[in-house]
Amino acid sequence: MRVFRIAAVLGLGLALLLQSCRREPSFTEPQVLGGVEVAPEVLEQGKWVYRRYCTTCHGNDGDGKGVTAFGQWPPPRDFRIAKFKFAGVQDRGLPSDKELRRIITQGLKGTYMRPWILRDTELNAVIQYIKTFSKEGKGFRSKRLKVKPPQIPPDPYDTEEKIAAAQVLGEKLYHATFQCSSCHPAYVKAEKFTEWEATIRAVDPFDSVPKYSENYRNVLLPPDFLRHDMRAVRSHKVDGHLNHRVSDLYRSVAFGLMGPMPGFGHLGADDVWAVSHYVKMLADKKDTPEGNALRRKLTQQ
Repeated sequence: MRVFRIAAVLGLGLALLLQSCRREPSFTEPQVLGGVEVAPEVLEQGKWVYRRYCTTCHGNDGDGKGVTAFGQWPPPRDFRIAKFKFAGVQDRGLPSDKELRRIITQGLKGTYMRPWILRDTELNAVIQYIKTFSKEGKGFRSKRLKVKPPQIPPDPYDTEEKIAAAQVLGEKLYHATFQCSSCHPAYVKAEKFTEWEATIRAVDPFDSVPKYSENYRNVLLPPDFLRHDMRAVRSHKVDGHLNHRVSDLYRSVAFGLMGPMPGFGHLGADDVWAVSHYVKMLADKKDTPEGNALRRKLTQQ
């Protein structure tokens, strides 16, 4: 067994050595990426940063097939298609540098994408370099696609009383209007659906439904907010309990996740905020006696 481990380590080391020795083309001319001209020296620095920190997972060619990518779930992002799940992009737009910076520096919980602490110049350079993986005429090299940063309006629920009202409204919107429980679990019994003149999912309504994503060519599992981490929603502990950032939830609900989850911003900002506050309430109960009690209440026959 020890021999196999040594062979695996040597094989990985050799693969990393060969990968690091591979010569990528140097940038001698500016590149237009996302409609902005980027200087060659910035791209050269970005290439160095990428090679040092990113290539083992995302690959030399940005295809998500680095030497350590095998067995990772979810798999590393394929940068060639210029689709970033958590960047708050809708309508086939391109993500902004600010959103890419957020993803890199905070990481994605539950994945191999850890938070990276880089100098500002390194961070900007590697973001620009990642864009060079777009195919000619597509993604960041497209002359038609535009950068579309998410516009997040002020939260109208800014007092304890308003937040409590938003949670009540959000519960109904989640189950009956937005129909989030067609993919995510339901968190109320069938009687509530009847009261709202809505229909509860017939099969396993209190569990998530695996969904195939054409964009990512993988089956994805929508999170159960009482049990699962959300990839790009920041949280911290307050008095031993989780406190999720509601604005991050708003971004996901309003702008979607580039498939299979659509954006719901067209249904109105106030309602999106209400659903976000309801989901935050559920997520804050993760791994708590109150959250566990709700799960038991829902699943008991």
